[in-house]
Amino acid sequence: KNEKKNFINSINVTSYSAVDLNRTTNLRFGSYNDESGTPGKYFNGKIDNVRIYNEELTAADVATIYNNYL
Repeated sequence: KNEKKNFINSINVTSYSAVDLNRTTNLRFGSYNDESGTPGKYFNGKIDNVRIYNEELTAADVATIYNNYL
């Protein structure tokens, strides 16, 4: 399933199709491209404890990981 999900505090806040999961470009956290494709939208805050998995996690998996981290 080519789907990307973003969780904040074990809550799925965004889900969308990820057409190319084998891309060779840089992976960025805290910024995204504007409508013209130029990076320029930036997160104003702190990001910590980012994890990337090579398999799909269920919402229950994410909740378990989150609750064990607290």
